Amino acid sequence: MRSSEEKLKQNLNMILRPIYIEEVLNVLDSLRESTKKDKSKLADEFLRKIGFGSRLCIHPIVRKCIDWGNLIRICKRTSVYKELSEVINKVISTPDPTIIYRISDLLEKLRIFTIGQIIQRYSEASEGLRHIHVPGSVARSEARNLYFGERYNSDGLLEMASRLCSSIAIGNAVAIYSEDEELMQGLRRIIASYLGNEVSIDLTNRKVSRTLNISRFEMERPFAILIRLLLWIKKMSVTEQDKDRKMLLFSIITHLRYAPITIFFMPSERARWRMITIPRLDPFFSVWLDDDEHCKNLENLLNSIVQQAGRLIREANRRGERLKAENAIKLVMYHYELLCERLLEFGSIDSYSARRIVDQLMELAIHYNTEVSFSPWRWII
Repeated sequence: MRSSEEKLKQNLNMILRPIYIEEVLNVLDSLRESTKKDKSKLADEFLRKIGFGSRLCIHPIVRKCIDWGNLIRICKRTSVYKELSEVINKVISTPDPTIIYRISDLLEKLRIFTIGQIIQRYSEASEGLRHIHVPGSVARSEARNLYFGERYNSDGLLEMASRLCSSIAIGNAVAIYSEDEELMQGLRRIIASYLGNEVSIDLTNRKVSRTLNISRFEMERPFAILIRLLLWIKKMSVTEQDKDRKMLLFSIITHLRYAPITIFFMPSERARWRMITIPRLDPFFSVWLDDDEHCKNLENLLNSIVQQAGRLIREANRRGERLKAENAIKLVMYHYELLCERLLEFGSIDSYSARRIVDQLMELAIHYNTEVSFSPWRWII
């Protein structure tokens, strides 16, 4: 097996979770209680209830890239699925503990088969790039006129797919990746240690989003999310008492400073899907994170913007103008994201974006008669 294929297989094996015996038992009990009598569809219902398909994938960004419907149709044509269907029909009418383990084995075989199909499908050189390779790409068969003689071999496509599959998701729209394997391993260890999952950070969990200080306004803002992650890592490196964790955090910071970072951005609007590369974060570290006072000032500034946005939305909602205010805040957050982008790439403040944020927040504060403080901006004027 080629090294690129083996690497992608390992990554997919990590993010396509196995199905456990307890889940099998629960779904079988549910099917027995169901009023449906059509045995020909019992296996389909079983797979649906147990979440075989997209819900197997614990990486929300990778989940968006794969044609799960087509994969399930292919699975249903296999001898494994046929046997699974027969076994389920049997165990529904006659409960047998030994058959439960057989069902679990068959599900694992289908999972491994699915991994193989993903590798096969996304290594087809004739199709060119797809979202799993570079978000926002279109297969050659779907838009031949977008290709201008580019050629990709299977190994290259598998390597590109491996980058996304080994990335760390932060919420449902952003994932980060670096070619620096030591950095990625360190990040996975720290994220698993503090946040519970080395593959993805669940921002729908309010405790997690509060820990990282990521507001709902920033959920689909890739540069803002990266800054929040960096600020959190810096903070933990200062406050952590455990010696081993502290050393790991300092190692991560050292690697983050110089390692190129790739951001996979896949928000709800497919037209905005793209891949972003930041060559190095040293300018941001040198100006902001290395200086404790600057670091605190920056965090206060970002917090003040999102807090003021929240207050304005609440007042607008009280007046029945929530939608109008939400649209206005989107423009504020657009410039907020430009501000974060400039900070990360060059370590400097984008004066135009900063001015537009202040102007827009002031206009909204006057309109909604809401008190707004601009004191966090004083140190950059």
